[in-house]
Amino acid sequence: MDPHRAEPPPHHAECLPLAPVARTGVWAVTAALVVPGLVLSVRPAATASPAVAGILLTLGAGAAFAARRLAAHETVLTRISLRAGFGPLSRAFPRHDLEVVGPSPARGWRRLYARQELLLRLRGADASRLIALPSNDPEALALALAPPSLERSPGGPYP
Repeated sequence: MDPHRAEPPPHHAECLPLAPVARTGVWAVTAALVVPGLVLSVRPAATASPAVAGILLTLGAGAAFAARRLAAHETVLTRISLRAGFGPLSRAFPRHDLEVVGPSPARGWRRLYARQELLLRLRGADASRLIALPSNDPEALALALAPPSLERSPGGPYP
């Protein structure tokens, strides 16, 4: 590596799995919808059973899709943006528009992924809007979000 070349800004990536109790509960609900749907679909006795079976199987497929999609919360910090969410259901925010408020105990649905969260404030028109990101290490994420220092290091270029 060229010693005169500036280091890239720090990056941070975190993938938080859903809590085991919640994951088991979601899959139990999925099974509770699919199994009766399968039983009713092969049982020709009742006239309403194909319609009920179709509804149960559709709800079960939707629950399985949601269980798979919500299995992990991802936070990816790049040089220019912060992307957080669940796969294609994630949102991206320009890095320069984010201001770190600080870590706090996780609240709401974020408790299913981590015990702490990092609170961020959007600058500009949405300055009153807070973004809460679940994180196992909110201090590391806050440090990675900090703007790079412009101090000159001994023997090195400006970053």
